[in-house]
Amino acid sequence: MAKVGGAKPLGEILLERSVLTRPQLEGVLVEQKRSGRRLASECLAQGLASEEVLLAALSAQVGIPGISLERLLLSLRFLKVLPLSLANKYCILPVRVGQGQIFLATRDPSLGDLRDELAFRSKRRIVLCVALASLLEDMLTAAYSAKTKGELELRGRRAENNLSEPLPFVVDAGVADVPSSVLDDSAEDPASSAVEIEFEASPPPPVAHDGVLTAEPPTAEAAELLGRPQVLVVDDDVDLARLVQRLLQGVGLTVNVAHRGLEALTRVREDPPDLLILDAMLPEVHGFDIARKLKESERYRQIPIIMVSSVYRGWRIAQDLRESYQVEEFLEKPVDFEILLRTVQRALDRKTNRRRVISSAVRAYRRGLRRYQANDLDGAITYFKEGISIDPLAAKLHHQLGVLYLKKRGMVYQAIEAFEAAVQLDPRFFSALRSLAVLYQRKGFLNKAIEMWERAVRCSPDERTAHKLREHLMTLLSS
Repeated sequence: MAKVGGAKPLGEILLERSVLTRPQLEGVLVEQKRSGRRLASECLAQGLASEEVLLAALSAQVGIPGISLERLLLSLRFLKVLPLSLANKYCILPVRVGQGQIFLATRDPSLGDLRDELAFRSKRRIVLCVALASLLEDMLTAAYSAKTKGELELRGRRAENNLSEPLPFVVDAGVADVPSSVLDDSAEDPASSAVEIEFEASPPPPVAHDGVLTAEPPTAEAAELLGRPQVLVVDDDVDLARLVQRLLQGVGLTVNVAHRGLEALTRVREDPPDLLILDAMLPEVHGFDIARKLKESERYRQIPIIMVSSVYRGWRIAQDLRESYQVEEFLEKPVDFEILLRTVQRALDRKTNRRRVISSAVRAYRRGLRRYQANDLDGAITYFKEGISIDPLAAKLHHQLGVLYLKKRGMVYQAIEAFEAAVQLDPRFFSALRSLAVLYQRKGFLNKAIEMWERAVRCSPDERTAHKLREHLMTLLSS
């Protein structure tokens, strides 16, 4: 019966409400020690109370609404705002993304600085809803698994059939300070707005693998990995691949092997390596196509690639691979193993230096974030500038600086300059393009605004947004 802050223990609340008798509570506590479940989850498992009754007690204990996961119909598109690593670490699940609000189901309402950081990065208010721990853990795992399979929704066992239905909140009658606006989740997502800038606070791209909420400083585990880099060798010549694997393991590297193109892409997706040694000629997917896919991906473009081939030869093909496919190194077969070792070491040295740069940039980002949360815009801007000086190729850091400039009066043109830097580094950066379109239009640069609206349409995240932007663009052209 652990307390939440200074709250009354849940067991006492359940006794007061006659949900449990004293002997039942004592029995639940004994079984709880064996199962490791939380008290409410143990009561549910033993069939002593319904989810709604237990949620009402939890809501009274922690002072926030409960969310019935058994009655929830979850759209899996909401998961894009929160990567699986953070969801698992804090056991939180985005159950609705509405106008200016993200509703998160949690078993622990005290998320501390994480809540403020999520709000800052997403530019939305974070609304917490308590859920039964066992149901939340199961739904979290099932939801992200279903999303990877391409499914669109996940249904609780008692869910209705309409995604537009309000969230199934359970609010205890004793919770007096829950404003009705918190429970209003039916409004349209502001991301579809055509003429208003959605200033998303995004982390620097080297650590922002999956979206807006992924930037975290390197962990001790990641730092340890710097000393034991992981290499993926992809070659359909099984004997050669094993030989290279033994060679690299002999110098202290962790080495995995794949023999087909699709297998290689799957391994990269499941466990991104620090270095990819890639044969040009592969079954299923050509090595050149694999290189292009990875280098066009924000998540994987930082992986250095050493391309090897017995078919393609000469300095011209090596130059073409570097310029057109962003391949870092090219070696001809038969490979000289001493040259291969030197090439691998050179590529990993660059990767390690890049990680050190990332770590420094993330530290500057986090300091800037703390200054912003303390309403010190000047301090925040100073730290984001420091981050850019460390990592000038981070498009999202430039975008973030533009966001901060717009928070200060009289700095619109500095914001435009920052957004321009972002789209120069990433020509398909939708948020920066739309911001530029709005700002140029407001300042009377109509031709420039039209150019940016047209580019924003081409880079829209979905057809609905693109349609609204086209409508606005046609209005502007006809005026």
